[in-house]
Amino acid sequence: LVEERRALLAVEAELTKRQDALESARDRLATHQAERHDRQIELLKLNQAQERYSERSTQIGAELSELTRDVDQSRERLSQCETAIRGIGETIVAEARSLVAYDTVRVYRVDHDTGWCEPIAFQGTFMGREDPEPELLRVRIGEGLTGWVAEHGEPLVVGDVRADARSL
Repeated sequence: LVEERRALLAVEAELTKRQDALESARDRLATHQAERHDRQIELLKLNQAQERYSERSTQIGAELSELTRDVDQSRERLSQCETAIRGIGETIVAEARSLVAYDTVRVYRVDHDTGWCEPIAFQGTFMGREDPEPELLRVRIGEGLTGWVAEHGEPLVVGDVRADARSL
């Protein structure tokens, strides 16, 4: 009887041990399932954020394409305006000979924002050249005869430019 009791106690102890192990395994399983659930929620949130990012990226791409198109159209219009301005300047130069005798004639576009007089048409000789680079003809507003005219907004006819103190 004592031995049966000991065997029964040993079985009972083993059963308790296994129940504790089972309880512990259930706790670990519940913790693992909760962590897995939390990771799934985080993954869902990340997927939603990625979808929003993708949608916003697509929207920004479309807006950028539209802006690029607008800039390209503006550049084209600006190019057309510059061509028209150049054409007007060339017409002025071509017709100037019928109005006044000159050695050299230049037509400038005055850009008060940059402070420069930008050449748009030229006829004559400048520094020994028949076709000087436009950069050579650029003049700051207020400097030289051209700059003086641009600054004061008054026409100027000079007989001998080398004798004029405003000349560069």
